[in-house]
Amino acid sequence: MNKAHIVLPFLPPAELRGNSRAHWAKKARAAKQMRSSGYWHGLDDCIDLRHLERVSVKYTFSNFRPIDLDNLVIGMKSWADGFLVDAEIVPDDNPDHVQLEAPEFVKAQKGDEKTIIDIKEISPQRRTRGKGRKINAK
Repeated sequence: MNKAHIVLPFLPPAELRGNSRAHWAKKARAAKQMRSSGYWHGLDDCIDLRHLERVSVKYTFSNFRPIDLDNLVIGMKSWADGFLVDAEIVPDDNPDHVQLEAPEFVKAQKGDEKTIIDIKEISPQRRTRGKGRKINAK
């Protein structure tokens, strides 16, 4: 099983989180920067994770004050797009290829904010039709 443990020394930017009311240009700039970061991490750190069928992704966020986990996960979307799809880890980031594990939040000291991403290869899911009958997975 292939896996990777990536530590980013930052949290997703506030402009990309769920409750943001930032100007569209500010959001677009932050999204472009996060997607580029994900892409380069995918190329540099995960050379053995190329062209997988299905992966599991788990986020662990560390900050000195609590932030809603769902907003932090939303803020990681651009990074995940760059990492998973642009760097060709998986063919697409839909649920057939990516399983999102429950995120965690860890209290940290001020100045020690970070995002930890654990990615591991998992077996492809079997597709079913109707009453649990198996169909050929593509």
